[in-house]
Amino acid sequence: MEHSLPSKSIAVVLGTRPEIVKLAHIIRILGDAAWVIHTGQHYDPNLSAAFFAELSLPEPDLFLEVGGRSRGHQIGEATMLLDAHFSSNGPLAVMVQGDTNATVSGALAA
Repeated sequence: MEHSLPSKSIAVVLGTRPEIVKLAHIIRILGDAAWVIHTGQHYDPNLSAAFFAELSLPEPDLFLEVGGRSRGHQIGEATMLLDAHFSSNGPLAVMVQGDTNATVSGALAA
């Protein structure tokens, strides 16, 4: 029995090169259900956009642009922005992977 999820119903929060690589297969499996949110922790094109292109992933649906700041600022701002987006868009689930500022923010906002 095949089940389909609503479009953009599973928030996949990432922010670093390793997270992009590790979550690429999950994003592909989720297809239209994936709502890819990039915090911008790794904001350099060589650490972000190049990996999306190389792994044939669509560009993130949302880019928070919190990179280049202190850890506390990144976590605080990303958590605040994610909380606002989750409150207004209500994903069915939020997926994070790893132990980065992006994952802490995604988990706290969820």
